[in-house]
Amino acid sequence: MIGRWRRLGATGLLALGLVSAVGPAAAAPAAATPCYQQCPVVNGWLARRAITALDNDGFRIGWSSSRRSALWVAYELLPEADRREVDPRPKGYTVDVRTRPAVRSESYRGSGFDRGHLAANGIVSRFFGPVAQQQAMHMSNIAPQTPRLNRGVWQRLEMAETDVWLAGAQRVWVVTGPLWPRRPAQLSGGLPVPDGFYRIWVRERDGRAPTVTAFRVPQIVCGDEPPRYFRVPVADIALAAGLDFGPLEQLDEPELTAAERRAMDALPLRYARDFQKTPKPNGCTR
Repeated sequence: MIGRWRRLGATGLLALGLVSAVGPAAAAPAAATPCYQQCPVVNGWLARRAITALDNDGFRIGWSSSRRSALWVAYELLPEADRREVDPRPKGYTVDVRTRPAVRSESYRGSGFDRGHLAANGIVSRFFGPVAQQQAMHMSNIAPQTPRLNRGVWQRLEMAETDVWLAGAQRVWVVTGPLWPRRPAQLSGGLPVPDGFYRIWVRERDGRAPTVTAFRVPQIVCGDEPPRYFRVPVADIALAAGLDFGPLEQLDEPELTAAERRAMDALPLRYARDFQKTPKPNGCTR
């Protein structure tokens, strides 16, 4: 399985556009955008296929029927919305009836890949409530992730989002999603496998102009690396994803402060036992 993951190629551009979800299966109507000024749109060699905007309680998904995956998921975090508690995790993953063709949890069985959340289940529960948490279990919010990624550095980035980046901030906008090789490997049923993921944070603090910080993490990681190792310019992600992130691409991208580096490095592996049971790629010490 590790060998197959290593054969995933370089990330290419997507040629996809944006339409709204319609019909009786559409979720809660969109109010204010959860994105910083605008949600991502396609870039590059024109959008010949549609992205469907799937609105949920607190977060929005940019869904690609051709990739059978979200291209991006966006939400806004406000300190005053933090309930400081996470509801019991819903049992099982659910088909999002708004998507065609449907993606089912069974496609992951025996694949060696985790069902990785884009909008983190715990974050959605804390900030948007139990209904949103159930929506976060839709397969439209899930993508194939190697266990080392999902239970390691990706989980620590999720923690940093709320425990480090939102601390002392007025608000944080988040946009996250997969990155694709030109010819993705597939799980059963033809579900394509990304070769990496990105996470972008826009932080607004009192009296300061908003700033942006971005991370790009490949599928093959040891998993215990400090999240800061994966910091990249937003422009790199825009090119790799084939997306135009709009005004956030023009924001200042300051270096991490010493305090931010220390705080992120100190974040624990929340599921340390599960992490240690995962296959260890060559060159990893634990």
